[in-house]
Amino acid sequence: MKKKHTVETIIPRPVKVVQFGDGAFARSVFGRILTSANEDGANANCIIITDKQLEKKQQVFASSSLVLSGLRSQDTVKIDCVSSVLDPYTNFDAFSALADSKDVDTVFWAPEGTSWLLSDGKLKNEKENPLGMLLMLLFRRHCLEMKGFTIVSATPHDFNGDKLKQDIIELASLRQLGMDFVNWLNFENVFVNSFADCRVGDIVPINNGINIPSEKYLLFVVDKENSLLASSSLVAQVDSIKEYYALNSFVKEGALASSCAYALLHDVKTLDSFISKERLAKHMTVSVFEEIIPALDVNFETMQVFALDMFKRFENSAIPFFWEAYSENLGEKFASSIAPILRHYYNNDRPAPKHLVFGLFCTIQFYKNFEPNDKFAKLFAQSTDVLADKALWNCDLSFLKKEIEHFEKRFSQEE
Repeated sequence: MKKKHTVETIIPRPVKVVQFGDGAFARSVFGRILTSANEDGANANCIIITDKQLEKKQQVFASSSLVLSGLRSQDTVKIDCVSSVLDPYTNFDAFSALADSKDVDTVFWAPEGTSWLLSDGKLKNEKENPLGMLLMLLFRRHCLEMKGFTIVSATPHDFNGDKLKQDIIELASLRQLGMDFVNWLNFENVFVNSFADCRVGDIVPINNGINIPSEKYLLFVVDKENSLLASSSLVAQVDSIKEYYALNSFVKEGALASSCAYALLHDVKTLDSFISKERLAKHMTVSVFEEIIPALDVNFETMQVFALDMFKRFENSAIPFFWEAYSENLGEKFASSIAPILRHYYNNDRPAPKHLVFGLFCTIQFYKNFEPNDKFAKLFAQSTDVLADKALWNCDLSFLKKEIEHFEKRFSQEE
């Protein structure tokens, strides 16, 4: 095992980044990016905002490492760029000082969870809510009449920076913080949309620290320029990030959604095992390269590189991908990633893509035979015409009735 860093303590550097999110993904992705930026001269540390077990987290952040696994090799990268962790509710003065500092100009945003705003104008777990913490930081900065931050969001949403901005504005409105603050948010802050792709495993405690298993592969794309991000060779700035959201939704998720039920019906438990079986792997590769990709309006070279990298990553068993875990609400995933492709072929009078249709057949069989306990399964059980039911697929797939009947007849004869 190669060791890129052997430093056992945090290297003292100016604190330039505030990070919200201390889960494995945030630690792995942002820790790796900032470490890479420092290797190229960024000279920046971050402070991570947290809300519990502060003393324990302080110790493990001071001795955390990324264990980066490829197909045939493994490297360890020491994360030496986290100056401290901070709870704004127990140490408000130190938290306020971050807003006061001219050095701090960047916010990394990747807290665990998907939504914090409730319809009644309240926050979930209001006191310990990361959105509320970020709002406090921003409002103090505004009151000091200082320039705002570059805020890089890495939550699992398309246009995640724009979404975060809207959430903050909505919360500011609920708190009646005034239009001057909202205008300052709009004109003095830069909200960066990002696309991040990297599989991260569960944190492994070791002695007084932690190891974070992660892929060597990391794709981190942003849609706005930032000097700190530009310092890292791991970050790519692009003109149209929408292409990467399309690649994720249709190429990556399409590959998984069209193959998940097929894998489970053959009692294949992991993604790397699926790829290792020639017949199963062929189903996925043909689905992607011959059926999904031709239906997309995305730069062909970008798409090909993304897909080829994706299949190499699918072979990696170091961080297992379990089909059973992915199968929760599989029908919704299929409806989102594959149903629009099926409709595309139909609307353009093109022959139905047989591998994707077979994926639909397998998905239907999965819900008939496995009876999973998810939202889609309940709708499936109540449906009187599964293919035509728009509540299931977000569109009418009854034009595939003959193809599905063909597969049903074929497999009933084999039984």
